[in-house]
Amino acid sequence: MIFRRLSHLLPRSINKNHLFAGAERGGVLFWTLTLCLVLAALVTSITYTSMKYERAIVTLQNRQKLYDIAEDNISTAIFESRLLLHTHQIADAQSDSFELSDSNARVSTWSIPQKWVFQTRSIKTIVSFTSENDKVNLNMAAPALLSAIFASYGVHKQEALNLAAAIHDWRDHDNIPIPFGAEADAYMKHSKAVYKPRNGPFQSIGELNYVKGMTPQIFSCIKDLITIYPSLSGMTKYTSQHKGLIKIIQWARENQWLDVFWPDLPAPASQGAGVDKIIITPGYYTVTATSVDPRSNQRITLEAIVDASFQNLRPPKIVAIYEVFTPENLIHCKRAEKIHD
Repeated sequence: MIFRRLSHLLPRSINKNHLFAGAERGGVLFWTLTLCLVLAALVTSITYTSMKYERAIVTLQNRQKLYDIAEDNISTAIFESRLLLHTHQIADAQSDSFELSDSNARVSTWSIPQKWVFQTRSIKTIVSFTSENDKVNLNMAAPALLSAIFASYGVHKQEALNLAAAIHDWRDHDNIPIPFGAEADAYMKHSKAVYKPRNGPFQSIGELNYVKGMTPQIFSCIKDLITIYPSLSGMTKYTSQHKGLIKIIQWARENQWLDVFWPDLPAPASQGAGVDKIIITPGYYTVTATSVDPRSNQRITLEAIVDASFQNLRPPKIVAIYEVFTPENLIHCKRAEKIHD
């Protein structure tokens, strides 16, 4: 339309029809090229998205495969350890070294390899056993011991006392706070808190993260020292063989924490097991499996809680299994030399 209005300005020697036709063809070519570019961009975007989702699906499939292999190897290690225990049972029975407990279950102590290595094609899995017997039971430990654990990792004295009291109030069966403790009212004062104390036993150590005053830094440092499973080793009498807890109790004794009597515990007894062995006594154990696939550069870590109380000669049983996620920023825990007021 614009070209036609300006046609009277053109010299008569120029063929106006050819000019208008060329302009129209140029416009059609321009919009055709624009459409092609848009379509090319759309196709590229769809292709990229499809490849992205395809890679994500492959990653999930590889991760699921690692999960299945780790879970299978946990079961295999438990089964093979049962075979070893059965061998020890036969040897102990022949030597009359068994002791008969009140539940008519035979109780003895055996040693098994602490680490097991499995190779499934290119995937390598390392399975290890850790005893829950010598850890601090969250549902039974006294506030003095809990506060000593926190203070030994540099938590200020009053904060350690507050946190230990809050743990006690979380697990007790009333809504009356003890000194320095925290019941439902204390949690409701925080607008972000959408939970309140259970007023019952802890169901997992992860539940400790909801207790008033707990931080990711503190939890990361103490999570390997605590448990919710019943201990048969008399931890309440400070007879633990856990190296970390022995150091904490020694720290509390040296610093006269809360003026409580803290015994001088001896070094952990090896009981002839050797550095690569673990003594098996009735109780609970954590079985950790880490599977690594070098081809996909992926790894996965599972933890299973095993009931090996052997009551009534019952075989070991997995009571819980979950994946362990490694934090992006590793937290370094350093034990304090003295009390931080």
